[in-house]
Amino acid sequence: MKREIIQHLKQLLNDPELKRRKGARIILKGLSKNVANRTEIEKDGFRIPEEEQEQLQVQDDEKDEEDN
Repeated sequence: MKREIIQHLKQLLNDPELKRRKGARIILKGLSKNVANRTEIEKDGFRIPEEEQEQLQVQDDEKDEEDN
């Protein structure tokens, strides 16, 4: 079951909704503190992406434009 959950979280990193991507990234980072989980997460060279600062900035700019 652990394998399926980690796989699902990895897939959520490609979700169009920013909140889902961010949540999945945070959960994967937490799970990766356990060696067995980290091994499963990093299978096939997978790396947990860094925070999506650029995407957050674009969305903030778009929201500001909508408010004006």
